[in-house]
Amino acid sequence: MATAQSVDRSSLWRMAPAIVTGLCSDMLTFLCKHGGGLKRRRSAQSIPLCCDHEITLLRRADLEAGTKLKQQERVKWARLGMHIFRRPGRRWTAALTPGEIRRAKEQLEAHTAKFAR
Repeated sequence: MATAQSVDRSSLWRMAPAIVTGLCSDMLTFLCKHGGGLKRRRSAQSIPLCCDHEITLLRRADLEAGTKLKQQERVKWARLGMHIFRRPGRRWTAALTPGEIRRAKEQLEAHTAKFAR
């Protein structure tokens, strides 16, 4: 059971420069992994709770992929590890099948290796 006090706010602020979510760049978007609901807040000071379960702060790419899904598909995606991949000419896509998850992991490895050099 997650509470506002149990979430490490300092880690949210360390990630803040990489987070641009929603229609406004000052909005933070959270995903309830249990119910699949999206919650938006203006700051990390008011971390939302949803059905007394863990909520996850979404990055912009996660948000692009997750908002294309129906609520039950978001729950499945969260349980599978929230992997995302990019298809040519498209934005980020949620990986829901074993083949898509493998593709997402390969893209992440290639991206990480590019910056490790």
